[in-house]
Amino acid sequence: ADEKWAKSQRFTDMLLLAMPMPVFYKDAQGRYMGCNDAFARVTGLSRRDIRGKMAAELWPAELAALHARHDEALHAGQGHQEYPGLLTDQHGQQRHVIFSKDVFYDEDGEIAGIIGAWNDISDLRRAEGRLQLLAGVFKHSREGIVIADASGRVVDVNRALCEISGYSRDEVVGQLPAHFYSGRHEPAFYQAIADTLQQQGHWQGEVWNRRKDGTLYPVL
Repeated sequence: ADEKWAKSQRFTDMLLLAMPMPVFYKDAQGRYMGCNDAFARVTGLSRRDIRGKMAAELWPAELAALHARHDEALHAGQGHQEYPGLLTDQHGQQRHVIFSKDVFYDEDGEIAGIIGAWNDISDLRRAEGRLQLLAGVFKHSREGIVIADASGRVVDVNRALCEISGYSRDEVVGQLPAHFYSGRHEPAFYQAIADTLQQQGHWQGEVWNRRKDGTLYPVL
């Protein structure tokens, strides 16, 4: 039986080490019984030193209390959990993570402990922040902005564009920008713009456009 248990333990350890995300498991009393290197690196401790410790010995009080509340709910039979949290690694860097946890059972069907992992979503949060900033610039810019897809159909316009042209967003999104054509330029003019965009990635110049009420206006 001891040999069988040792073999199972070695397999568990190999499985944990193969996982790129931090993974751990705790006994029914909340003591860490094992983890992988990714988990250990965050704490700054070795896997051996982590074994047998409680959450309060590894994490700040606020994070340890968060884990304790969720562990209690798991032991009460509330099922798989995913919840966000802030985690500070050994270098003092704060990370946004999503914790994922569930219980495992012994041979008698009793809860033997909790196994868990987390995904670092810090880069995603930073990207979301940049997108929100860009969205604010897009929305509040006083210059008219049109976003089109590769086929030239309008994906979005900002409020300034609507005020300048007289068209509502719903009237132009999903359409080719023919609404704005003034009739003063030959098709070859627009084709030259498209060719320059394909070859150089940008184009700048003056164009005559038409408002919804029919009046013409020059734009840069």
